[in-house]
Amino acid sequence: MLCYNLFIELVGVLIVLQYREVFNSDVSNMKIYNKAHATAYLSHKGRYTTFAFQDKRITFLTSKILERYTKILNWDNGYIEVLCKKQGKPQAEEDYIDLIPILKNLYIDPLKFLKPIKEVKIKYDRNAEI
Repeated sequence: MLCYNLFIELVGVLIVLQYREVFNSDVSNMKIYNKAHATAYLSHKGRYTTFAFQDKRITFLTSKILERYTKILNWDNGYIEVLCKKQGKPQAEEDYIDLIPILKNLYIDPLKFLKPIKEVKIKYDRNAEI
């Protein structure tokens, strides 16, 4: 398993990006057999958000007050609009995740990585999709 870590200090905040390649497969050779193979999953645990697609996982630092992602509003080839519940807020709020700069910082070609993804779902465990 290959694992890349990238540490970025941005305005005094340390951002940790992690990319794991579970199997040594080239993203450009991915074949999509059905919609399930074209679905990526977003989740979060503690201070980290994970974006997973097939055998690839990108983990990055997120807000201290994020409790849970609740709904994907829009997926636009690397840009995610998502509703999330935050501590101290009575209702879910709209938030945005831009994967393109994260992928570029990890030296991953965003076009090759993102092209096969047709939808994003929220998934917190193996059996539950939101």
